[in-house]
Amino acid sequence: MLSVEICEQNIHLHDHPTVWMPTEFAQLFGKVLDQRIEDDMKVLEIGIGSGVLAILAGQKGAHVTGFDIHPDAADLCERNWELNQLDKSLCHFTESDMFSALQNHHENSFELVWSNAPTFPGEPDEERSHRNDFEMAGEEGRYVLDNMITESTKWLKKGGRMVTVATSKQSWRKTQELMNKHWSQWEVVLTQDLLLADHYHAYIDYWLEKEKHDEEARIFEVDGEWYQRLYLIEGTHA
Repeated sequence: MLSVEICEQNIHLHDHPTVWMPTEFAQLFGKVLDQRIEDDMKVLEIGIGSGVLAILAGQKGAHVTGFDIHPDAADLCERNWELNQLDKSLCHFTESDMFSALQNHHENSFELVWSNAPTFPGEPDEERSHRNDFEMAGEEGRYVLDNMITESTKWLKKGGRMVTVATSKQSWRKTQELMNKHWSQWEVVLTQDLLLADHYHAYIDYWLEKEKHDEEARIFEVDGEWYQRLYLIEGTHA
């Protein structure tokens, strides 16, 4: 078991061998969400993982729906929700590929939708035997990001907001073009240059080749270390 502090809130979590635990950026993401979540708000998280951000929302009194393609994530989130002594009637966690678990009656029902989206480029192993298999996000690692940008408004109330993370390694140019196409109101609320974790090093040559092809920087080197730039973006459903 571990504890994470976000905005002076201690969140307790059961660990799991194939579910990602909170990263440094997840805690920063939580601080941004903390400013946007209000009591009794209906919110949706795509890619719940350990449930740390869903629990943060629950601690602020939100009604939380959470989806993850990982079959063990929903059970883990429920156990972590209970571990933090939150009301079980305020949460619903289930396995889902993006928004597929939603029905027509869920349209225009959420006030906030977010995802700390996975960014590994490529397709997962069919058996998804390793934790990283659940981070594989298709060509250029854009599957979750692109679906958040193109599909979120269907499920948001008017004035509702979508918050997600995009990275330079996915092509910031493509992200801007897609946001401009699908969101009349959007902004970058936070940027951060982040050291590439060891599990990304296998893709360095892939991203450098993409740079040559697109003439757009994907990753950059500082003092012999490779970095990416993260953009936390917010769109408002006009």
